Amino acid sequence: MNTGLLLLSALESISLYNLILLLIALVILWVVVSIPVYFGAKVVTKGKSTIGEAMVATLMGPIAFVLIYLIVDYFLGNITGARSAAALGWVLAIIAWFAVYKGVFQTGWLGAVAIAILSAVIYIALDVLVYNLFAVTFPGANLLPIRPSQLLHALRGLLG
Repeated sequence: MNTGLLLLSALESISLYNLILLLIALVILWVVVSIPVYFGAKVVTKGKSTIGEAMVATLMGPIAFVLIYLIVDYFLGNITGARSAAALGWVLAIIAWFAVYKGVFQTGWLGAVAIAILSAVIYIALDVLVYNLFAVTFPGANLLPIRPSQLLHALRGLLG
C-alpha cells in the first residue's frame, strides 16, 4: 500500500468526536504553556503583559521557529550539503522566537531572552508541583535530563 492511500485510510477512520477532543486538548495545552510565559513576561515588563499577549506569543513563537528552521535548513542544506545548516537554522530560529517575544511584549532583546528563561524556569517549577500533587507531567517534561521527582528528591537532600 502506498503512503497516500495509508494516509487517506487513517484520515477516514478519524471521527468528528475525536477531532473535537483533539481540538479541546490542543486549546488546553495552549493555555497551559501560556501560563509560564505570562508570569515571565509579567516580571520582565513590570506587570504590563496580559494572558492574551502570552497566548499570542506561545502560538507565534513556535510557528516562527519552525518556519525559520525549515527554510534555513532546506536552502543552506541543499546549497552546502553540510550539517552546519541545521545548526545555523536552529540559532536563527531561536532568534526569531525571541523576536516574537520582543514584538509581542514590547521589550528589548534582553527582555525577550529574560522572558524565555523565566518561562522555562516557571514551567519546570510548575511541572514539579503538578507532578508531586497529581503524578502527571506537563508536555515536554520527558525531554528534561532529570525527572521532576528526582529533582525534588535532590532538593530535599540538599536542604536536609
